[in-house]
Amino acid sequence: MKNPSYEILKTIYAALNGQVTINSVTVPVYTFAPTGVNRYIWLAALRGSEDWTKDEFGGNWFIDINCIDRVANGQENMKVVFDIADQVMQTLQPTPNAKLSLGDGITDHRLQLVGSRDLTELTEDGVEFRVLLEWRVMLSAGDNVIT
Repeated sequence: MKNPSYEILKTIYAALNGQVTINSVTVPVYTFAPTGVNRYIWLAALRGSEDWTKDEFGGNWFIDINCIDRVANGQENMKVVFDIADQVMQTLQPTPNAKLSLGDGITDHRLQLVGSRDLTELTEDGVEFRVLLEWRVMLSAGDNVIT
């Protein structure tokens, strides 16, 4: 069984990319913190723990999804960043028995929102509003996944 981190990142990126819009403008999704972009979704920290043997694999991976809106002084309004976060949650919100498509022998994978934090930071030329959503990806695989 190989480390599923890249597959998780790729799958969540594909699920969100092009799906979130504010005022008919698509909010871009990045796997790095971009410069010169004021409104975006950043798939940040990805960490996990495994519990596996030669015959079975399982574990929990956590991914931080940052919804960011930078505005100029005098234009402070957190509503936009909350709207972005709401769309992210609706897009990733699992339906009963929903599965991520990760492949590589992983037979069960569930997604769960485990936390949310609202942050505001003053910058040199304005304000950065951020909603950080922490999602847990629970993975398990059956017999003989390691060859």
